[in-house]
Amino acid sequence: MIKKEFNQIKDKPGDALYIRVGFDRNCDLGESELPFNKDEVLYVDNTMFGGVPGRWRAWKLDEYGHKLQCGIIPNKLKVEEELRLFGDIQDVETTRRGSTSARRSFFKRIKPQRSSSRDSKELASFSNTHLSLYLETGNVGEDGFTSYQRVERLEYKYRPILIVGPLSECVIEKLCIDFPEHFHRSQQRQMRCTKEDMESGVQNNAIADYRRRGSIFEYTTIQSILENKQHHYILDVCISAVERLQRNQIYPIVLLLRFKSSKQIKEIKDSRHSTDKISAKAAKEMYEHALKLESDYRQYISVVISGVNIAHMCTQIKSAVDSEQKKLLWVPVTTMA
Repeated sequence: MIKKEFNQIKDKPGDALYIRVGFDRNCDLGESELPFNKDEVLYVDNTMFGGVPGRWRAWKLDEYGHKLQCGIIPNKLKVEEELRLFGDIQDVETTRRGSTSARRSFFKRIKPQRSSSRDSKELASFSNTHLSLYLETGNVGEDGFTSYQRVERLEYKYRPILIVGPLSECVIEKLCIDFPEHFHRSQQRQMRCTKEDMESGVQNNAIADYRRRGSIFEYTTIQSILENKQHHYILDVCISAVERLQRNQIYPIVLLLRFKSSKQIKEIKDSRHSTDKISAKAAKEMYEHALKLESDYRQYISVVISGVNIAHMCTQIKSAVDSEQKKLLWVPVTTMA
């Protein structure tokens, strides 16, 4: 009965889905197999290629979703079976050597070996390109391993933007003046309340971020960001709030203003935005803070804008936002079969 059902479905293409890969696969692959790098998004158009379980046909995509290269990859189950096998051997090796270095070097030492599966020659063939040949050390951590994460395209007519770095206030002000049809500043609300009230709003995903000004709290709501459909909303939140925004399906374009030195910050000139009052100490603090932002939140930064002058930075931002808006935005699907 099982064989009959298998014969009925083996020639069908199977499901189609988009996945983000959690490891590198580049070494010693067959001609028909697809190489890829960690965090790439692939389009899988056949989850039972050639009628063989465990074989997916996938396409590499460019940032705009165009197909680039086609090939075969092992399915999610096969990858994770191999990973569990490696984990068992790693534990033995680590115990024997009594050293973390043994664990870290395992993926470069283990030799390819055939799968123990007796169900199908085709299934076993994936072991010829063992995971040890293309898993990098950085893909395996104490928190576990992600093989494939199912993703979907998030439609966004106008993604909100966040501008951080030295002189960001001057840049935002001029950006709204020069391109009023494209950019609007988010309007913060005010409330007299306790900090606990604000924190409760954050925890309940009602408030994106807040700041205190005297006895008043200023805050930005999640709903106000979601409701904006006409412009690129310039957010007035800390970059640390980006993770919280993403949990609420809000993916801002984050732009960092980067200067070569604190001296360059102090020397920036613009007819409507004087920087003469910026002291050498303040410029140095701005410069060092920007370096820390870039180091701590690199994963959230979409584009780095070179500091030249205010007008030129605004032109760069307009061009960068237009480019980022055209790119496909892939977000995780809740579950992956």
